[in-house]
Amino acid sequence: MTEEHSQKTRYHWVFWWKIEPDELQRQVREYDSLGMIKSARGLSAVLLALSAIVTIIFVCMGWTDVSSLLDAVLFVGLGAFIHRGHRWAMVCAMVFWTLEKAYGFYAKPEYAVMSAIWWTIYMQAFYMAYRVENAKRAAQAGIA
Repeated sequence: MTEEHSQKTRYHWVFWWKIEPDELQRQVREYDSLGMIKSARGLSAVLLALSAIVTIIFVCMGWTDVSSLLDAVLFVGLGAFIHRGHRWAMVCAMVFWTLEKAYGFYAKPEYAVMSAIWWTIYMQAFYMAYRVENAKRAAQAGIA
């Protein structure tokens, strides 16, 4: 691995909107064969499922309000649609995740740094899934 490549991959989650063309093409080329964690859409779905589980645990422990269960249901639903390749679900996940973290900044500013870190990690996964779906659709249109 070259130093330049190492430097690019080290900070990819911070600059979530920058996607390596080689990785994007690999995701499109191996769309049906990549595992759940290795595919952008699979990783997005797993992250949303993980968030739903954590939310449910927080509600059960009494650390957050019962109304947060609506978030968990939304996470699971969006994750299912993202895994099936629906671009609208990826956009909804990006908007919802941004609004949720913005509300977190307002409600609990002491967790702002941690919220920003989680926001960038999830946004990178959601945006990558969205770009893969767009590239896949463009490739299929070129074939037809």
